[in-house]
Amino acid sequence: MKDLFSKKNCFKLILGAANTDLYRIERLVAVYAKAGARFFDMAADINAFNAAKKGLDRVVEKEDQNNFYFCASIGVNNDQHLSKIRVDHSSCNLCERCIDLCSYGAISIKRNTLIIDKNLCFGCKKCLAVCDSLSLCSENIEINNILPELIHSGIDCIELHVSGESQNEIFGIWDVLNTIYDGTLSISIGRRDYGDKKLIELIRLMLKDRKPYSTIIQADGMPVSGHDDSYKTTLHSVATGEIIQNANLPAYLILAGGTNSKTAELAHLCGVYPDGIAVGSYARNLIKEFIDEENLFNDEEIFNKAVERERRLIQLKKA
Repeated sequence: MKDLFSKKNCFKLILGAANTDLYRIERLVAVYAKAGARFFDMAADINAFNAAKKGLDRVVEKEDQNNFYFCASIGVNNDQHLSKIRVDHSSCNLCERCIDLCSYGAISIKRNTLIIDKNLCFGCKKCLAVCDSLSLCSENIEINNILPELIHSGIDCIELHVSGESQNEIFGIWDVLNTIYDGTLSISIGRRDYGDKKLIELIRLMLKDRKPYSTIIQADGMPVSGHDDSYKTTLHSVATGEIIQNANLPAYLILAGGTNSKTAELAHLCGVYPDGIAVGSYARNLIKEFIDEENLFNDEEIFNKAVERERRLIQLKKA
């Protein structure tokens, strides 16, 4: 994957560690791959991986796919990236305010009951602001059950979302990953649970037995917050990236978490020069109108409009 970071302008599309909406995964990968993206991050789910590959097959010939890469994301217990909304039906009064707030269409009412479609829910928590009947529930996976199949299928990278105070849990998972997988590993980590000093100490410990530049450090600013295309939203990622950059670690640096069209500009203004930028919520919502279009793959004009919009975003990452 070294070629991906050689020019320090890698664009990574985050499909979502909790996203198992196969229909949209295929479409997002197809559009972004056509627009120039070569790195895709998804749930550690073989069906999600196959949907992503199917999307790539739509726009890139098999013999030309060697320079496209897929990453599977896992997390510790109660990691926000792997959480879904659940509803307490005993207190829900069907006011529908949560439905209006959901950007992913994950909430609906059927037969006088509020329904959460877990395949569509990203755990962004926007709905929690208006309803006490909703809560966030962790959707953890058993890595020994799912990762061997993904590794066998040719996954190019595995990412661990690090959060919480339990280093025993973090290093327990990390040791498993280093044992069962000899490819590129990624550490997605932010400052929410750690001070600046502890953040770097933890990363150094995780890199201790890794070969230089066999690891990606993803500076995770504000997870699932990129709906707001502002400097303020992406500031946290840039600030975290600066701390990691200044530590001169033998790993690649990617900015994530609240990243948007302002990220590259703000990073360079602050003297932060990452090897890449990963964009999730903002990138997915930027072409939501096209992704939901039934004729996306049959109408060349619709598809090309979606590609052009994403191409502009990818170019901004390379500014």
